[in-house]
Amino acid sequence: MVQTKQKKTPAAKRPAPVKQSALVKTRRAAAPKKDALVISDFDPAEYIETKADVLANLEVALEDGDIEYLLEITGHIARSKGMAQIARELGKSREGLYRSLAPGGNPSFQTVVKLLDILGFRLKLEPKT
Repeated sequence: MVQTKQKKTPAAKRPAPVKQSALVKTRRAAAPKKDALVISDFDPAEYIETKADVLANLEVALEDGDIEYLLEITGHIARSKGMAQIARELGKSREGLYRSLAPGGNPSFQTVVKLLDILGFRLKLEPKT
């Protein structure tokens, strides 16, 4: 039996080995151990259950005066009540409503008023004290 010598490809011409993405490595590293305590992400929408909860959240957001925070709170409230159903009632797509209520979103005043109406509220003005 005659063996032939295989020619070695120079390192410069060899394809680079495929590396695992950082995401895969992170997921493997972040996997909880068998007896480890797992803490989930906090989702405010899970704690907004009653009309009183909605009112309290909206009042805090309005008192703060930060529009971004108001939109964030309104988004949590909409998710707690069912974003798809609210979007249908508004005549918007679910994705469009998410974008409107996301940080940097810019919903029209009409959208905000109609959203409040769907949630069972209306705007009321009162003088500053």
